[in-house]
Amino acid sequence: MQTLERYLEKQARSYYKEYILKPIIAKNQASNQRLYGLLDSIKGEEFTKDVKGFCELIGSKYSAIRIARTPKGIQLSDKRFKTIPFLYVDVAPHSENGFGHIYIKVKEKRFLKIPFTSLQLGLKS
Repeated sequence: MQTLERYLEKQARSYYKEYILKPIIAKNQASNQRLYGLLDSIKGEEFTKDVKGFCELIGSKYSAIRIARTPKGIQLSDKRFKTIPFLYVDVAPHSENGFGHIYIKVKEKRFLKIPFTSLQLGLKS
């Protein structure tokens, strides 16, 4: 027998997923699909495939990817994807969850800005 508290918590979680999270994810995916189309024409399908794989790897496949003119953070090399030789990692200094952004260079003064948290990466603070 379920307690009233558990029942209400389950209903709240269900409501949150259906009416709050689903529309946000759908909007982000539509925006990212347009961006992937542009990336295909600028950098090629292999680069786009690597970006999608990278987003999946860091747990940000449902996050909205944005464009930035300049990267922030420290530059790191990354050998996992051959079309992404390096990236920039910027973590908010006082963020409890290690919130930050990863920047991937597309062309001169144009970088993909991908949000992440250390929780998505499986890291503990």
